[in-house]
Amino acid sequence: MTILPPARSAPSASLEVVRLYEGKAPGSETWTHSERENRANNLWNTPVVFNVVDPTLTVVRPEPAKSNGASAIICPGGAFFALSIESEGMMVARWLAERGVTSFVLKYRLVECKTDDPTREVMARGPLDAVVAPIVKLAMADGLASVAPWRPPWLTNIRRNHGPILWRRFIWPTTGR
Repeated sequence: MTILPPARSAPSASLEVVRLYEGKAPGSETWTHSERENRANNLWNTPVVFNVVDPTLTVVRPEPAKSNGASAIICPGGAFFALSIESEGMMVARWLAERGVTSFVLKYRLVECKTDDPTREVMARGPLDAVVAPIVKLAMADGLASVAPWRPPWLTNIRRNHGPILWRRFIWPTTGR
């Protein structure tokens, strides 16, 4: 993993971006498009990131006095065409940081979009199975790569002997409104 300088839209100095792969991510070595962002002109009315080629984790740490040792990986959604990076990623991470939790917002690889509005493009494409299926495998690989450094050896042995284990926790923060 490679640590990059803080994101340009970083709300605090405690952010860092960690690349999941050295060089090009496996499976997307021939991709020529580049990551883009749509901050306002989309159906979600929130910033979205699309055309992700280089998977990363953005680390959002709590203030040292609030830190409780807990951590979470946040995977924003967007139908594999975009990531609702602010409302489902960074806002959740900041909410957790206020409560002492260190968060890692995962930017995973997505279907290439040809327009500036991934949501409209998804709606116009019709059946998506053939388009999304190959990307789901890459996005899953990015998710596994994001936890690999912290994965205990005993978990690998259990998976080898007993098949896949799925652990999920869904967090729906409330803003007190």
